[in-house]
Amino acid sequence: MNNLISIIMPAYNAQPWIEEGIENIIRQSYRNWELIIINDGSTDHTLEICEKYQASDSRIKVFSQVNQGPSAARNMGLSKIQGEYFIMIDADDLLPENALGCYIEAAEKYHADTVIAGYCMINANTGKQNKFCFEYEIDFIVEKDVNTSIMEKLISAGLMASNWNKLYRSTLKHIRFQENLSVNEDVLYSVSSIFESKKVVIIPQILYVYKIQNHSSVSLRFHQELPIALDALNKKFLAGRTKGLRLGIARWLMNYLHIYFRMVCINDNSRFEKIKYIKEGIKSDVFQSYGTLQIADTNARKIAVVLLRLHLYGLYIAIMKRKGKGGI
Repeated sequence: MNNLISIIMPAYNAQPWIEEGIENIIRQSYRNWELIIINDGSTDHTLEICEKYQASDSRIKVFSQVNQGPSAARNMGLSKIQGEYFIMIDADDLLPENALGCYIEAAEKYHADTVIAGYCMINANTGKQNKFCFEYEIDFIVEKDVNTSIMEKLISAGLMASNWNKLYRSTLKHIRFQENLSVNEDVLYSVSSIFESKKVVIIPQILYVYKIQNHSSVSLRFHQELPIALDALNKKFLAGRTKGLRLGIARWLMNYLHIYFRMVCINDNSRFEKIKYIKEGIKSDVFQSYGTLQIADTNARKIAVVLLRLHLYGLYIAIMKRKGKGGI
């Protein structure tokens, strides 16, 4: 068991943590890897640090591009991999020292195209930790009709949040991130990779440490294109399949949209702009299909659905602003 693993690490102005990130890879107990660092137009000393490591370790390869964002950086990394398998890691995150070995062991044991592991989310400011994982090992074959019960379990466990808690076989390296999206593009990639896999295994080990560096995290900001990203996810679940979405997946998509509407209401845009964004969100396929009382999972969200369906935007905005970030 000595398969080469390609590790893709986008890096933009990562000077405060890039050295720790590279050293973390070097300390992996599994030794047959290549680290592909994509310097995404950094203006600090990120490139200089990476080139220092490249000069001392032939497994480390550094490429640069003008700043285009993490999706474009990951796509460049995908075009450079040489390994039989690949993973992705953010420059400020860490892997337990046995992570690569655990991934390979599971992939070889089950002949899996995708291995999904647990992860630990740490707030770098408060030290608070949350763990997301399965309690047991499970493998499944991806058929024409997607195994929606398994997808519901993955979503409920928080394991579809990103691409960085997964190992992929190189037969999936043709899949690309949608560079026009700055939110949910990683979830879309994860779903796409599962649907194009023949065999998937989920393992209970925590193999990724995700660090939240500040409260301006991308997940906490308003993104105008979120309804577009959700519609893309919706189509990915349904494309070429005879089964509709199960309740858990439909609710997951709709709850993302509720969060979007909440961000619209509490951001600094004018009232006119808020109503404009809400109207655009209501036109989305996700809201039209799943913006119902049956899908809403709390009384507050049932009220929100009624207000939005009746086009009572002013009242909805007023309620949301009073509730603040707690929201509906």
